[in-house]
Amino acid sequence: MSILTNKYAQVDPKKIIVNREDRQRKLIDVEDLVPSIRERGVLIPIIINDDFTLIAGERRLTASLQLGLAVIPVRFAKDLSERDKQIIELEENVKRQNLTWQETADAVAKIHRLLSEEKDEWSMEQTADHVGMSRPSVSRYVKLQADIEAGVPGVSKATKVSEAETASKRFHSRQVESAVNQIFSTASATKAVQSDEKQSNFSIEQADVIQWLETYSGPQFNFIHMDLPYGVKLSSQAGGSTHATTYDGDAPFEALLEALAKHWKKIAAPECHVMFWFSMKHYQKCLDWLTSLGLTVDYNPGIWGKGNVGIIRDHEHFPRNVYEPVFLAYQGDRALVKNTSNLINLTPTTEFRDGAIHMSEKPRPVLLHFFQMFVDQFTRVFDPTCGSGSAIRTVAEMVGTAPSACGLGLEISPESAKIAADKLANEISLRKLSSKVS
Repeated sequence: MSILTNKYAQVDPKKIIVNREDRQRKLIDVEDLVPSIRERGVLIPIIINDDFTLIAGERRLTASLQLGLAVIPVRFAKDLSERDKQIIELEENVKRQNLTWQETADAVAKIHRLLSEEKDEWSMEQTADHVGMSRPSVSRYVKLQADIEAGVPGVSKATKVSEAETASKRFHSRQVESAVNQIFSTASATKAVQSDEKQSNFSIEQADVIQWLETYSGPQFNFIHMDLPYGVKLSSQAGGSTHATTYDGDAPFEALLEALAKHWKKIAAPECHVMFWFSMKHYQKCLDWLTSLGLTVDYNPGIWGKGNVGIIRDHEHFPRNVYEPVFLAYQGDRALVKNTSNLINLTPTTEFRDGAIHMSEKPRPVLLHFFQMFVDQFTRVFDPTCGSGSAIRTVAEMVGTAPSACGLGLEISPESAKIAADKLANEISLRKLSSKVS
């Protein structure tokens, strides 16, 4: 059994032995401690055993050696097991004022583990009493240290405990959600438009979303990207193509909103993110529709600034419109993957405009800017009117081979759907080939 004795002494610090390989801390920084010891001396005795081997207090010892002190106070311990020595050293570390939260988590987790090894029924409450912390604090540090050791994204690099907890919560909630909604496999009644064979969990299908929603019974999606063709005539009178330049009032757009609202619970996971591109002319209508779904909407939309590229409604009375807005919203308590600005300035190049395969296609850098807030290895993305499939292709690029990620885009035009599906398949094939070569 470990014993801290009541035996104290004044000892030459040069006589104290430090077994460097046994120490928890390999790098000792005493810059903050030297001024205090220079002025007041060592107030709290360091702990050594009978053969003068250091147990705890290495920073105080190091500072004393740097200052050339002749003697320092020590307290003797005896009959210490290796586990006892580790616990005493870790307890000393926890008491330091300048620990990072990561160092505190590491020390508290190790203390809890070592104490738990001694007694089968050891609890968090007992560890809390042992180190002088609250039970929630000990539980928090133990959990975060487990996340750090497991490599949970965003935890170890967080600057504050609150940031680490947000990253942890986001990862674990999505992990659970992913387990419940196992990999995207849907018995869709629509015709899948794919190249030779299924190459990934991402696909683009030719379908009228209004009809598709009536029969859909597959997994829900946690990221819904909508760039609805406002006022574009969707009927087969224009060859079934959303490339049509004839407009038919509000009817198609209203029908899309009505169908999506009616079947929202089919497609939207309880916790999900939504991006909704819109015209400022219909700001309030779109905002009201999103909030009617139960979404929490950022009233300050995201903005894609296009430089001097845009549409002039009235040359004589209005300036050129050079930006596109997008509502950013969430359902449930889904946290962002990464917080970034709600503005990106990117002038569409002539090459992009000439190469675009759909009139409403967004440049990939624009999508990447916004998607970095929402997309991770658990993302299941749905785009009900995907056009060129750029949103689906961008998410597929971001998640790589993550097995739990998937995406589905619908496009009413058979021609556009085939082009988009082929482009998706080609990009996935090129990435696979590139990864093999590298």
